[in-house]
Amino acid sequence: MSKKLNLSALVILLLFLVSMLTVACGGRAESSSSPESKQASPASQSGQQGDVFIPDPIASRLQQLGILPMPGWMINSYVNQGGQRELPESKNELPEESFEITEEDIASFLLELIKNGRDFYSSGNFIESLAIYNQIVEFIPEAAPLFFERGQVYLALGDIKKAFEDFDEAIRLDPDLTVAYLVRGQLHIILEQPDKALSDLNVVLKKETSNITALLDRCSIFTNLGKWDQVLRDAGAIIDLDQDNVRAWAMKAIANQNLYHVQEALTDWNWVEKLEGPSYIVSANRGNLLFEAEDYSAAIAEWSKALEFDDRQAFLYVNRAVAYGRTGKLDLAVDDFLQAIRLNPEEAGAYYSLGFVYYLQQMYQPAIENYTLAIQHFASDPRFYYNRANAYRDIGNLEDALVDLNEAIRLEPGYLEAYTVRGGISFQLRDFAAALEDYKLVLGQDPDNALAIYNQSLVYMQQGAFSEAIAGFTQLLENNPELTGSYQQRGLAYFQMADYEKAIKDWQEYLRHNGEDAEVNYRVGLSFLKVENYDQALAYLSQAIELDNTLAQAYLQRANLYSLEKKYSEAAQDYNHAIESGVSSDLAYFNRGIAFLNLNEVEKAVADFEKVAQISENAIILEETEKILKLMREEKY
Repeated sequence: MSKKLNLSALVILLLFLVSMLTVACGGRAESSSSPESKQASPASQSGQQGDVFIPDPIASRLQQLGILPMPGWMINSYVNQGGQRELPESKNELPEESFEITEEDIASFLLELIKNGRDFYSSGNFIESLAIYNQIVEFIPEAAPLFFERGQVYLALGDIKKAFEDFDEAIRLDPDLTVAYLVRGQLHIILEQPDKALSDLNVVLKKETSNITALLDRCSIFTNLGKWDQVLRDAGAIIDLDQDNVRAWAMKAIANQNLYHVQEALTDWNWVEKLEGPSYIVSANRGNLLFEAEDYSAAIAEWSKALEFDDRQAFLYVNRAVAYGRTGKLDLAVDDFLQAIRLNPEEAGAYYSLGFVYYLQQMYQPAIENYTLAIQHFASDPRFYYNRANAYRDIGNLEDALVDLNEAIRLEPGYLEAYTVRGGISFQLRDFAAALEDYKLVLGQDPDNALAIYNQSLVYMQQGAFSEAIAGFTQLLENNPELTGSYQQRGLAYFQMADYEKAIKDWQEYLRHNGEDAEVNYRVGLSFLKVENYDQALAYLSQAIELDNTLAQAYLQRANLYSLEKKYSEAAQDYNHAIESGVSSDLAYFNRGIAFLNLNEVEKAVADFEKVAQISENAIILEETEKILKLMREEKY
């Protein structure tokens, strides 16, 4: 027995029936949280079919509803004809009889259409599914799940704009429909709109804190944005909920890797391997981490495993080659670089790295050739020009080195290392002004750059600006006391300023760390000679000669010291060593002649004085020599 349409009863019935149908069709979206039941308040719509509202039982991610494209007058005909599919084509063909429609009839009809629409979607008939949705939302315009699921159909058809409109409407109608926020957030991810995606996912996670799908999606966004602390937070939360979630372990590993948490990242990749088994990705990344930890042998082993999975990856050969280089296995490094080039002849990095290995082997011409090939394949990398410049410099081709350094700086105006090397080449070319300009530029950007400070101070030394040089070396020693070479150079600056005591102090500090330096021992001895501390002078000069028995200047100064102490025999011997070691100065011959005179070796003395007369251009020495020779001829000397 039929009943007249009762709206409230119909709503209750639809609530139950649609809920059952939704559960039968698959439930909610992928989520770790249980769906929360929601109370729906009916919304009014006037029309021939009565006021109908379908609440929120629809939650299955990417599953769709469907309703046949049937206008209201057809529904009456369909129901009143007992569900027969032969429908009238217009209202004019409706029978004259009047039928009463029950709420059970309409509910049954709508749910059958919903099921049919879902079937259309599942079978890929998106156009038919969309037509059904378009009709049903006219019946039930307050049903948020229907708009959500029609948005999914639009998405399948590639109509992003209308999909967004339906998701927005679903959320407007039901702000608690978390699945709509979730799918809209995922769509924002696809469209590379991370801020909007995060906004939607945050809503989901505020309502469902344990929603693994939302946590994974948000963690993925943070990974792409490089927000590693947030990645660690979300990945950790996922792992707490599901320890076997490989994707979470992988993102956690990537975050720790980028934060240089080497041991933590290794542990994470070990978990990935435990859950999924050995893989190319795991071994490749573990190799990277072990390389960062300077465990080059272990890195080589991991990259070798990765190459067992896929031996076509040129960059892995490049990585392993660099590790071989760090362990001194340069021949194996060359082999790997050559294999990388065979796999990918366009791999500029392989040519570049191969050039660097040749450079380390002091094979400068092959290094230059490979740097050139790297430049031919990728001309905009300033490192390629910079390193070729170093090779040019080391073979003495300073002009080409400058050309390359200028290009490196053009490509990267902030390339401080290039400015520093260019300053060094200008120094070698004795273009001190250009060198000083480069060093000042570097120090303007990096005031504590030790190499630039040191080289700038050397420029000041060459320009005779000893006070500025001393200031530079002092700054360097305050910041880097381990750079003991600065004591040597500052001592030289003090010596040039005739501040022998400070020179001695700096050189003695230098010798405390580098006691085998014959040249500095000689300088200390010379400085003690200047301040007339003959005992210390003799000790240091003798030490210098013991360390290097070819050090002519040490023999010469010790000979002068012996002469001052009237030890002419020792003086004569040291003058002999000095002259035999390359000293050909007029003063050396003159002083040895004096020593021979005092030893009554007149012939030897005359020979030395005559030598002085031949080579000297010093008027005072020549005058004294002529006086002595004249007296000797007159036998008065």
